[in-house]
Amino acid sequence: MSERSRAETRALLPEYSEALARAYARRFDLKQLDDIRAFFDTPTGHAYSQISIAAMSDPDVVAWQRNVMARSMSHFPQDIADFARQAAALQSEGCAHVKPCREVK
Repeated sequence: MSERSRAETRALLPEYSEALARAYARRFDLKQLDDIRAFFDTPTGHAYSQISIAAMSDPDVVAWQRNVMARSMSHFPQDIADFARQAAALQSEGCAHVKPCREVK
């Protein structure tokens, strides 16, 4: 990672932290948040916090992500063909059933 990228990431961390805080606040009550904080104060919690993000780039995780993407992408040609057929059918029918109807330029 370049120094510029690191600097940009550091600058965005407060905003990211606030977004995470709001997300956690919607999903956990105060007691649960205290329990989570207590966990991260333990040696195991500290170890987890040190590797949790790095684990996303672990070879097994990356291989799984690649496999999921390949499976997802394998459906694209059929999905695009289906969409093209549906669009052609709608175009040949006109758009009387769509309100409001306007031309896309």
